[in-house]
Amino acid sequence: MARQGNVMGTVRRNGSTRIEPAGCDCGAAHFTGRELEVLLEIASGKTSQAAAMALGIKPDTVNEHIGNMNAKAGVRKRAELIAMTIVQAIIVMEDGVVRWGGRACVRPRPGGRGTGGRADPFGGIMGQVRPAAPGVTCRIP
Repeated sequence: MARQGNVMGTVRRNGSTRIEPAGCDCGAAHFTGRELEVLLEIASGKTSQAAAMALGIKPDTVNEHIGNMNAKAGVRKRAELIAMTIVQAIIVMEDGVVRWGGRACVRPRPGGRGTGGRADPFGGIMGQVRPAAPGVTCRIP
């Protein structure tokens, strides 16, 4: 049961909570619910193996989701992906707890994948973030 707006829709399955964001037409790339679940696990510091155990999937599947998210975000590394999703408020870190920020839209970094040799630890995203306009509903189509 997905909800509209920036409110998380969840489904209970085998005692665990699964993120199911709804669709959007904002023109940005979108993470799937499972990608968001993987993102939360790795953003909290878990390895691919630990994230896989927590989600009940294989480590190779976790790495595939990370690769898909990197491609959508236009980055190469996990650290860049996590930094970008924090800056764009896709994930929120409060009091040491990582949670979903209520959106699934990611604005890819201009210029495509990688940092282009720059020494910017955030891959050049800090001055280039364009969050969705207020009132835009970010949902998965």
